[in-house]
Amino acid sequence: MNGQDQACPAVRLRYVGIYQSNIRALNARPDATRSEFDTLVEQFDKQRITVRSRLLELHSQMIAATTEAEWKELSPYEQRLLTETEER
Repeated sequence: MNGQDQACPAVRLRYVGIYQSNIRALNARPDATRSEFDTLVEQFDKQRITVRSRLLELHSQMIAATTEAEWKELSPYEQRLLTETEER
C-alpha cells in the first residue's frame, strides 16, 4: 500500500474497523494481557500518525497546486468536511 492509498478516507476507515475488530477479539479472550492491549493500541497509533501525516502532506500539495481563485472555490467544501469531522 503506498502513501497515497493510506491517506484515502476509505483506507482510514478500514484501519479503524480492523482496530475495532482486533480490540473486540482481544477483549473476548479472558487470558488477554495488558501488554497485548498496549501493543495493539501502539500499532494503531503509529498507523494513525502515518495516515494523518500523509493527509496533511497531500493537503499542502493540493493547496500549492491550485490558484487563489480555485482554492477560494474549494475551501467551503473543505470547511464543511472539517466541521463534520469535528462533530463526530
